[in-house]
Amino acid sequence: MDKRSEEIVKRFQHSWDEVEKHYEHILQYNGWEYLTQLIGAIEYWREIGLDKVFRVGNSIHHLILSRSVEHGLREDQKRILIVPNSDGTYEINFFEGTKKYKEFKTNQLIGNQELERLLKILESVSAD
Repeated sequence: MDKRSEEIVKRFQHSWDEVEKHYEHILQYNGWEYLTQLIGAIEYWREIGLDKVFRVGNSIHHLILSRSVEHGLREDQKRILIVPNSDGTYEINFFEGTKKYKEFKTNQLIGNQELERLLKILESVSAD
């Protein structure tokens, strides 16, 4: 792996460390228990190496996956937004800028074929 690729992987993995810390902190408070499955998915995705492929970020309890090398997204960058709901469901959105290409709702993150398909599409985008 060349130096640029090593640096990108390092940045991606650091983003996962920070997101995990954020969710662990949130779970200390009542009312956020519904995030448990999301945290399990984050751990699973790290086990299968997605922390070397995607940067993750969060906005309160929303999870964002992208191929952005830098923290923060430009408007033109593709991303997957996962919005957990207190009823145990998740809204999954695939965006490029403000254009939403795909949207669906699920109660399962790990093993969800539609989400896996979107992750493969996002993975094919060059890291930038």
